[in-house]
Amino acid sequence: MSKEVANTKEALPVVSTVFDQLIEEEDLGLDFKIDELKIPYIGQVQMASKCLIKKNERYIEGIELGDIYNNITGQFWKGDEGIKFVVCARERVYLVKNTSPEGGTLEQLPETDERVRKLKSMGPRGGNQMPLTEETELCKTDRFYVLILDESGARIPGLLECSKSKLAASEQTMSIMANLAKHKREWTDEEISFAKKHGKKIDKGQKLTPAMWTSVWHYTSVEAVNKDGRPYQNYKVKFDSHIHITEENTGLLNEIKEFASSVVSGDVSLAEDNPTEDSLREEPEQHSAF
Repeated sequence: MSKEVANTKEALPVVSTVFDQLIEEEDLGLDFKIDELKIPYIGQVQMASKCLIKKNERYIEGIELGDIYNNITGQFWKGDEGIKFVVCARERVYLVKNTSPEGGTLEQLPETDERVRKLKSMGPRGGNQMPLTEETELCKTDRFYVLILDESGARIPGLLECSKSKLAASEQTMSIMANLAKHKREWTDEEISFAKKHGKKIDKGQKLTPAMWTSVWHYTSVEAVNKDGRPYQNYKVKFDSHIHITEENTGLLNEIKEFASSVVSGDVSLAEDNPTEDSLREEPEQHSAF
């Protein structure tokens, strides 16, 4: 991948205590540029997904159309129930995809590449994809480095990748994030108590702007139809809740910070097989609706 991308990494601020960190109002972890990664891909089952084929090495027993899954462990979540997660970091990249039956990502292009500039010039907001050869295309792609909050209590790091039609979901998420950042919320009594324990005085009724990495998101699967009339699975986006700054949530918030720091520093690695590659040709060619 491009070293130019790697050189734009940013560092998280150094803070003295958990509480000091959590009251920071900076927009942490949303625009980090990452080069080399290795964490599980979080996939969504499409009609052509290999995990549905019993004789394929990627087969996952019991999985169904629309389910969301971890491509390393094979753990999956029912599509109508979905997953809840925190976005620890985000980047927009431009990937050259193989559209032949083999599929796969061939390379990541820097934004200075002439082909990327051409894609960006397509329409008022730029294009989502552009054919390069008979078997390759350039795709604008949003990557969310997430910590899934499983019902079992497990916290599962993963990479949720959105391109083509799924860009609408990622851009809707970012739009809601921006809107949340404009509105302050009141500190809860439990948070005020926690602050007092750490020597911080917060008055009742005082407000704070929640950091974006304390927002919990809920993605479920919904059926959509492409321009050829073929159905495919996409994400339905919902803001779920804020993680409050309390004693009980200290471990979770530290884990989020740790994962975000690892992503920024390039200390994480990426699974080789991307399950989202299974259905590249099923998704419609369109501009984002958001």
